[in-house]
Amino acid sequence: MSFDIYTRVSDEDGRSGPSFGSPEEQEATCRAWAEREGVEVDEVAYDGNVSGATKVDDRELGRLVREVETGESEGVVVRYVDRYARDMIEGALTLTRIVAAGGRLAAPDSGFDSANLNSDTRMVFNIQLAIAEAQRERNNENRRQGIRRAADRGCYLASRPPTGYDRRDGVLSIQPPAKELIREAFTRRAEGETFAGIATWLREVGANLETVDEWMPSKSRPEGKRVLLRPFASITENGIRHVIASRAYVGEVVVPTGVRGKPETRTGGAWAVISQQAWERANAVTGCGENTGALSAQVLLGGLARCKNGHRMSVGKSGSGPAYLCTHADCNARAGISAEALDAYVASLLGDALLNREPHVSAIMEGDNRYQDALQVIEDARQELEAFVAEVSVVEIGKEAWARGRAARQARLDAARAFLRTVPEPKPTKLKKGKPMTFEEAEPGLVRVHYRRFVARVVVGPVGRGKRVAVASRAKVYWIGATEPAAFITPSDKELPEALKAHAKELAA
Repeated sequence: MSFDIYTRVSDEDGRSGPSFGSPEEQEATCRAWAEREGVEVDEVAYDGNVSGATKVDDRELGRLVREVETGESEGVVVRYVDRYARDMIEGALTLTRIVAAGGRLAAPDSGFDSANLNSDTRMVFNIQLAIAEAQRERNNENRRQGIRRAADRGCYLASRPPTGYDRRDGVLSIQPPAKELIREAFTRRAEGETFAGIATWLREVGANLETVDEWMPSKSRPEGKRVLLRPFASITENGIRHVIASRAYVGEVVVPTGVRGKPETRTGGAWAVISQQAWERANAVTGCGENTGALSAQVLLGGLARCKNGHRMSVGKSGSGPAYLCTHADCNARAGISAEALDAYVASLLGDALLNREPHVSAIMEGDNRYQDALQVIEDARQELEAFVAEVSVVEIGKEAWARGRAARQARLDAARAFLRTVPEPKPTKLKKGKPMTFEEAEPGLVRVHYRRFVARVVVGPVGRGKRVAVASRAKVYWIGATEPAAFITPSDKELPEALKAHAKELAA
């Protein structure tokens, strides 16, 4: 008769001492049992850094059990029941497989041998599995508590520190030059600069800045760990995307809760370098930011024009000048229109609305606080979510009600952030290479910002090849807050100024 020995260690990293059952000790105990029973040992299988909760068929143990089922082995020997499994259901089902195949499972230091299996010994075996499972859960909870305590001490728990930070023995700090670069990166993104543009700028100005990731010596790292980094020297466009999206820069850290997909977020870390509002502003910018290419600089409605299917129309060249073009691969209503014609039409429509105090346009003229109001809604929703998590007891209201309440508050926060992305931020005139811009330099950008104050979107309908259709018949202009497209408000000819009369005749023509 030949048996296989199974040994397992869930976490090898730096473990030693009398409480550590090494694979060699486990094997020695199993071989001693084999000698007493007068059986041979065919194979010793080892799983290192493998949890006892892992499914049996995903471990070496599964292979040994299959050998019992095919008749290649008489059974499996483990030192303790908890080396065999730490999941009561999985362990009981696997024992049933072994016994049904005529095999034998022995755990000598736990006093179990399926050769003596009856209702009482099976009950004891199941109790031992239940104790092993409870011990695993207790170990996991202790580990999570240790992580929480580390987070409360200011440790950052990810495998590497956020870009620009130093980390010493787990605790983050940041040098003043790196702090200024990170803040400037968020500011630039909030002002509409592209991720690629920010990455290029950071590589130029921060190439020589060094940070350190340093850990104290430990059993697993007797020499400690010290890594010097130059985080900005080769940062990429995608790297900037991760920086802007990271909540670490507002002092947040995520710790595990034991529930898959639902980690706990801790706020208020001492390493925060930007405010909540600065993070929201930067992440509210959609698309690739403002395009400063030659064609895009010539149009007024960049980012506002949409085709009939809602796809954003890009700026390209058609004929002798720029045009708005739908280039979406799956669009069945592609449209293209001269930028000069559409810009002129929207300018006339906006001028008419301003002159006649159209309600939506007039409300914005009297006070445009939508962006600040949207930021405040986000802050209120975020504080409400944090207060709910911190103050509402799961025990008092029940798990399902607590989960619904948290999900509803998270949904409000997500909706507030989505709304902020639709609201244009009032921007001051930018500086050009550290110097104030002239009016001629600033005018195109100011005009585009001006249009975004009033225009939510412009929907352009398609026309057949070779057909010419008036812009007014193809374009629907929606003011901010309006659900219906705008139309000219036409007073009587006597009330029209001469300039507006001439303009109306041009439009009619």
